[in-house]
Amino acid sequence: MPPAHIFVITSRFDDAAGPASQNIRDIIVFDVLYGVGLVLLILLLFTALFSPRHIKRGPTWFLMLVGWIITSMGNLIIVGQQTGPPPSQAICLFQAMLVYASPVLTSSTAFVFVFQVYMSFRMAANSSNQPMLSRKQVAWMNFIPWIGFVAVLVEILIIGIKNPNEVRRNEPGTYCSLSGSIGYGVTAGLTVLAMLAVLVMEFLTGRILRRVWKNSETVQLIRNNELFSIETMARLGIFCFCPMIALAVSCLQYFPGHSNLGASLQLAIAILPCCAILIFGSQKDIVRAWTCQKS
Repeated sequence: MPPAHIFVITSRFDDAAGPASQNIRDIIVFDVLYGVGLVLLILLLFTALFSPRHIKRGPTWFLMLVGWIITSMGNLIIVGQQTGPPPSQAICLFQAMLVYASPVLTSSTAFVFVFQVYMSFRMAANSSNQPMLSRKQVAWMNFIPWIGFVAVLVEILIIGIKNPNEVRRNEPGTYCSLSGSIGYGVTAGLTVLAMLAVLVMEFLTGRILRRVWKNSETVQLIRNNELFSIETMARLGIFCFCPMIALAVSCLQYFPGHSNLGASLQLAIAILPCCAILIFGSQKDIVRAWTCQKS
């Protein structure tokens, strides 16, 4: 889920000397978290792509992985240029575009994913074999996240071209963003809306699970359907936790003084790609595929 990494922390900037020496450790941890997340996400993606007979996933699942890969890559663009002289204006603007746009993509894909999970649980609980969504509806749901992503990319590009002095490396030195603009507010606002929608869908899914587990007539359904297994419940619980982090960080963008927590918030958000690996990479068929490849 998402949720989102990735929320821009506006603060004071230091273009000339770069971040202070005490920030070096935070930069290293930041890079390692996103680097590990990126490598494992790509490995997971290729595992699923090249094992279609053993690992069957829908477009939304792949869309989630692509969103987190973009997020991880976007935050690593200026690796090696996070201290000392600032990176070039073009590279800095490109990274700022991704840093502002990727939260919208990951939070939107999280909503689409959770919505389809909810529909799957609803069908299973009702013992229905009828599809809840048509192919056209599913296609539109997987296309909508890209609309918000591209819109924010264009917005930041226009702001950066009109106000090149606002495109700078942030004070901790982790990535480039904008100073003195409303860009972070738009990103945080859209992400908050998407994460609230995710929480609503997770609440509705939880209601279905509660009804199924309490109904004695569905005991056999629980035993025969992997969708209602303890493993699935644990994974859903982890997935519920990630949007809470994203929502809390997004809300902090609107409060004065949040820049004082810049490094801490960025490190907390950098953990999310690894959370995505834990959620999507721990499924039995994927673990089995990795084990077979090693043997």
